[in-house]
Amino acid sequence: MTDTPDHSDPPSLEEQTQQVVDEAKRDLEATRDEFEGRLASLENRAATARKHQEIKKAEDERRMKSDQSSASGLGVSLSIAYSIIGLPVAGFLIGLLIIRQGGSSSWRDGLILVGAFAGVFYAIFMLNRLNRRG
Repeated sequence: MTDTPDHSDPPSLEEQTQQVVDEAKRDLEATRDEFEGRLASLENRAATARKHQEIKKAEDERRMKSDQSSASGLGVSLSIAYSIIGLPVAGFLIGLLIIRQGGSSSWRDGLILVGAFAGVFYAIFMLNRLNRRG
């Protein structure tokens, strides 16, 4: 057997250590790149979710204002309708009471007219008040 010198000596401890360090640095760079990519993706999703939340909040506020003004308009409308109908009816009923107590029927007619005028004036008052508010 001939002993031929082996030119491929095993790497020294320092070379092995350097290889391990280099490999760890490559792994660290790959992990850092992956982490930064995931972090950027998470930031994008958070920004998108924030935009959707702001849009939804603005839409809800707009809808609430619309509902509030509708409810206010409905309340004023009912108040006006009740005054236009209710005051003449109240005048009629008061006139009937006066007739039953022995008064003339002109009281009934007069009180119906007074109630009608009062209802119309109250309706105008409410509309003016509503126009000043909004």
